Formats: sequence, C-alpha cells, structure tokens
Amino acid sequence: MANAFQKIMLVTNDPCDTDGAEKTAAFLAKSNGAEVLLVDTLKTPFYPTQGPALSTEFAYEIALRSKEHYLQKRKAELEQIDIKASTKVLCSPRTSSELVSTVVEEECDLVVRYMKGNSSRAKGRYGETAQNLMRACPAPVLFTQVPVENPKVLACINLDHGPEENRSIIDNARLLVDSPENLFVVCCWQYSGSDFLFDYMDQGMAEQTREESAELYSKLFKRLLAEFDLESLGNRAALLNCDPTTGIGDFCTENAIDVSVMCSASLNHPMGRKLGKTIEETIGSLPSALLTVKPIGFETGVKAKCQAEATGLVTS
Repeated sequence: MANAFQKIMLVTNDPCDTDGAEKTAAFLAKSNGAEVLLVDTLKTPFYPTQGPALSTEFAYEIALRSKEHYLQKRKAELEQIDIKASTKVLCSPRTSSELVSTVVEEECDLVVRYMKGNSSRAKGRYGETAQNLMRACPAPVLFTQVPVENPKVLACINLDHGPEENRSIIDNARLLVDSPENLFVVCCWQYSGSDFLFDYMDQGMAEQTREESAELYSKLFKRLLAEFDLESLGNRAALLNCDPTTGIGDFCTENAIDVSVMCSASLNHPMGRKLGKTIEETIGSLPSALLTVKPIGFETGVKAKCQAEATGLVTS
C-alpha cells in the first residue's frame, strides 16, 4: 500500500474561485502531516485582456505581483494551522508542461486543482490545462470545486486493464478515506461486440453468452477483491453490467460519493492510451470530484522536453 501524501501541490488561479481546492488541500495536508506547495501560473508572452490600457510590461508586472500577494496570503493561512507551506509563480508559455515539470522537480505526490477556470473556452467540466494534467502528470491529480473533507471515495477499477492500473487506483483511494466504511469499489463491464454478435445469434445462444460473460467477470471481480483485501466491503463493492459512461455517475449519485478515482493512462494499451474516449465521456457526467492516477511504473516525458527547450534543442 502507498505511503501517506507528503508534499501536496495546490494550484490556484487568482482571481478564479479556487476555494474548494484550497480547503481540500488544507484538509489533506493536515490529515497526512504533509507540506503544501502553493502554485499559480502566469502565461507568457503576457497579453492583458482586462483593465486599463497599460503597456504589456507594466501589466505583466502588476499581474505577477498580484499573484504573489495572493499566494502569500494563502501561505499565512496554512501556517496558522501548523501546515508548512511555500509558494511559487510559474511564468511560462506552456502552463501544463511547467506544472508537470514542477511536480517532478519538487517531488510532489499529490496535486489539488480546481476543475476549470472562469475564462476557459473548453467545453465540459474540465479545461485544457486540467486535461493535460490528467494525461501527463505522474502524481495523482484531485480536481474539485467544493471542499473535500472526510469523503466517500469510489475506486473505479477495470478488469480489462493491467494490475498496475488497478493497484494504483485502490492504493490512492485508500489514502483519501479516513475510515474503511467510506471506501467503495465499482467495476462496469460490457460484453465486447455484443451489439453486433447478438444480432446474429438465436435468443438461446445470446442468453448463454451473456450468462457465461457475467460468470467470468464475476470470478475475476471476486479474485481482484481478494487480491486487494477488499472482501469486507460487501455491497460497497459492485460489479455492474452497464456502460461506464452512465453507470459510474449513477452509482455516485445513489451512494453520495464525494470523489471518484480513475486511471488516466495505461501501460499495456496498444496505442499507449492517455485519457481515452471512455474516461473522457465518463468524467464529464460525474456528480463528484475526480482523482486521476497513473499506473505503477508510469513515467512522464514532460520534464525531458522542458529541459530540451531550455537548451534550445526543441523549437516547436
């Protein structure tokens, strides 16, 4: 099982509303005895979109000082409740890459971030930076708009994926719960190609195929629960024959889930999947906060790219 979180990166974005993420980071830091790295970003070249007609250089300086001031206020609040904190404003033309690079360099083991900025033009609940963090960040990333404290946590496992993914999902879900009674596990399965095959089967053969598939997944699910010492969950562990894009959201609503945990990359996928279609469709309909994790053994290529750019080896 994974160790407790030791260093948490909290990504803010003054003047956006990041209060839920800030309170969540404070709660988790206090619970785990972790320190917090407060981070804000400023994209360069800087083009101010609001405010008076000032020169770009002067407007940039104002924006930078404003973000530094905001981080210092949040740092003082954390230190008042005995949480060690530091601050950093990341100035870069590539916000996502800079955030991931900082996670690696600072050895953060959890990132807490709001879901979407107020000015984001991306569709859905998550902006472009959030989606890039899901794809490339080696540390778990918790996205939330509301405070997450003493949460009910749902581990969304997949029996068709490798043990590196499911182990990472279960371990990180356990780190979020304060009591075993707040841990839930769900696995959604569908018979691959059923819509096509069942059109060419008689009813008896179709039913037999469904029953055999259900029995196989049931055995695999029970084996996984035993492997991860989850047999005591009882009805808090569910194997659902349904589309995960709707089934997981329905399960969250029925059980008042606060955080869903999913893996956003795969080591054994033939296309090297990073944030595949299923997870993209699923997270858009979740009524809960989201923690995305990487499989054990995942390595990001972002840091190497940033270093190459710094030395002039990458130009595009």
